[in-house]
Amino acid sequence: MEVLEQGYGEISPYPHRIDDGGYGAIPLYVYKDLDTEEYREITDNLPIHPSQNFEEAWRAVPEHKCSARSRRAALREWELRKEEYGVGDEFLRRSYCCYVLTQEGKVEPRFIATPSTWLQSDNPKVRDYSFNDALENLKAVEERRRAAAEKRRREEQEERDQAEREEAAAAYREQDPEAKRFYDDAFKSEKSLSLEEKIKSVNAYFSYMGDHFGHI
Repeated sequence: MEVLEQGYGEISPYPHRIDDGGYGAIPLYVYKDLDTEEYREITDNLPIHPSQNFEEAWRAVPEHKCSARSRRAALREWELRKEEYGVGDEFLRRSYCCYVLTQEGKVEPRFIATPSTWLQSDNPKVRDYSFNDALENLKAVEERRRAAAEKRRREEQEERDQAEREEAAAAYREQDPEAKRFYDDAFKSEKSLSLEEKIKSVNAYFSYMGDHFGHI
């Protein structure tokens, strides 16, 4: 493809239409923070070869909106959102493609937002599944993951604590013949015991250990 001297990148096979005012042009909001160091650092160093995730997201854009300028604006917003929210390319791809899927078959392609529009927070032009919705879903998923990880951590700690108590109790029994006798009667007796006798022996063991060793 031919390359524009102005630095817009490759010419799209779907150039913006002259008769559609502003179509395909980079919107004014893109330039609103042009004087900030963060904006210049990101937009002056856009990747020459965008990630595969960006390319896949861009392929979901309606063809008539795929101008070189709108693509560059999308890449700007893509990189800015990654920097601002600490999200990854895969998340942005999945989220934008999910948005497009919610719109296909419901609205005309011209009403489907390009990534540069969709990636704006609270943009009134975006319906059904906004960037904010995607962030909320991500937050909910991360909270569930954290809760599950914390639950696993507590369970594993409880198992370690129980193992340590049982090891300490076994060591104590080796030093206390009476404790060992109660333990053998409760758990190692070769005699045939009724359920009532079994419960009585177990209770006697734990009662003795509670008085002399502590909780096990």
